[in-house]
Amino acid sequence: LAMHGYHDKFGSFPPPATYDTDGQPLVSWRVLILPCIDLPDTKELFAQFRLDEPWDSPHNLPLADEMPEVYRCPSDSLPPRTTGYVAAVGDGTYFPPHGTVRYTDVKDGGALTGMVGERLSSNIVWTQPDDLIFDDQFTHGGGFSSAHEGGWQMLMGDGTVRFVTENIDRRVYRSIMTVAGGEPVDEDDF
Repeated sequence: LAMHGYHDKFGSFPPPATYDTDGQPLVSWRVLILPCIDLPDTKELFAQFRLDEPWDSPHNLPLADEMPEVYRCPSDSLPPRTTGYVAAVGDGTYFPPHGTVRYTDVKDGGALTGMVGERLSSNIVWTQPDDLIFDDQFTHGGGFSSAHEGGWQMLMGDGTVRFVTENIDRRVYRSIMTVAGGEPVDEDDF
């Protein structure tokens, strides 16, 4: 819902990160959607961030201790401040490395396009602009995994959450990561 709330407010889904003038990533999309999460204190937490500073700046780093519980899967025992929810960042995904995606860009259907998935034993601080890279080496699993037997949970572009089996066909797996690839995918394929 926060992703769609962000789109309603800004006209696109969030970028993977904010960037400085040299193109270096600063803070994660997870920070950017805070005002759209309907939980106490998320708007106030967002207001404390300096979006023009890196996630680990002296000002922003202490805010990582305030991670909202929605960024932690109850089945994963991660260290404090770390999240197991990651996006696939790459050309053709909901998180292109340069730019953003609008509803009108999603030609393959939100229900069949993955947005964010689980990564077991992640060491990513939730404010850190670090996610999975969607490129030619993004193969079966692509880094998504979970403590759930047989696969992982994935947030789809329509806001639903689907269980993706670890036995998913590689072609289907790559297809569900692109917003407008035109590949034929059926809901029963994963």
